[in-house]
Amino acid sequence: MASSVAPTLLESPAMQPRGRVFFFTLSSAVMACGGAGGPGGGEPVGGGGGVDPVPPGDQAAADGGSATPASYGSDRSGGSGSPHCNGLPSTCGPAENEDCCTSRLVQGGTFRRSYDAVTYTDASFPATVSTFELDRFLVTVGRMRSFASAVEDGWLPSAGWGKHAHVNGGAGLNDGTEAGWDPRWNRHLPNTRAGWDAVLECDAGLQTWTSHPGDNERRPINCVDWQEAYAFCVWDGGFLPTETEWNYAASGGSEQRVYPWSTPPTSASIDCSVANYDPGSPCAAGPSAVGASSKGDGRWGQADLVGNGWEWQLDYFATPFVHAQCTDCADLTSGGSRAARGGAFSDDASAMAVSYRRELPETGHSPLFGVRCARAPRLQDTEAATPDAP
Repeated sequence: MASSVAPTLLESPAMQPRGRVFFFTLSSAVMACGGAGGPGGGEPVGGGGGVDPVPPGDQAAADGGSATPASYGSDRSGGSGSPHCNGLPSTCGPAENEDCCTSRLVQGGTFRRSYDAVTYTDASFPATVSTFELDRFLVTVGRMRSFASAVEDGWLPSAGWGKHAHVNGGAGLNDGTEAGWDPRWNRHLPNTRAGWDAVLECDAGLQTWTSHPGDNERRPINCVDWQEAYAFCVWDGGFLPTETEWNYAASGGSEQRVYPWSTPPTSASIDCSVANYDPGSPCAAGPSAVGASSKGDGRWGQADLVGNGWEWQLDYFATPFVHAQCTDCADLTSGGSRAARGGAFSDDASAMAVSYRRELPETGHSPLFGVRCARAPRLQDTEAATPDAP
């Protein structure tokens, strides 16, 4: 079954795709179950439990600075961008034999945000993106379980962690003004298994989290809020992608694709073989295993860039974009809700367009929302990369 992208208004938060809308706030049950920080709201101290409190490549950040370029990817091997995948089975992808932590290089370049020359025709928001890595798969339940255990053992992010340390000499986005992690957010990270159960079991019919390992370990984690998603990526040696980075990767860079798989770029062909969405009758009864089909992969090999679950972005949501033209930028000042991209299993074809955007309060827990991490490029990849040109 195929369909075309339905016309929508550029970046309009009011134009929501068909499908159920889920929204859950962090309830008082989290604190009752031992939410981090306790009733007094004091900041817990990182470390403890034998868990390394310093994210890979971020030793300098532990001393109040940023990682130096020499540390980029120094502890990575093979296709995995994560330092925490040792011991996890390689069960992701179409053949269920890929490393679930694989990351793929996205060669930097210049493109036009939320533009495809078909439905989204406003070309007035050009941006340049430095080369980076974007995980091939959405974060799985199994990976989230390892992170939750680390936080339970005492790991917490420190101030400034999670910057885009590969740009602006280590100072980060927006000409070096990126602040990174705010330790005040630590109080929102549960520090007990009961606390994680309370926030990640947000919908009995659609949640993928289970308190104990089961059949969902290679399905995408959902019900995570923005702070939990950000903290996961920091712990995993990466950072949340910006809207611009995600849009660039999903658009195929300067190719400006309608969908991640669109060949030619203006092709609006879509069916259940390329994305888990709802064309009138759902392709699946909820999130499917990550990377189940390679037919919908993007230009640089990322799977499930649209469908399966909305992906949290680093930015606040604003329309139009706050930066009319920019290099390595993000909206980190507008306040309010955070941006998301990608569409979920319950959304129609209009939300699958890589130019489509939506928002959610950063403390919202929804079975439609998950996370994918980005990373600094490995040195050998940076040296070999050829910038993408329009």
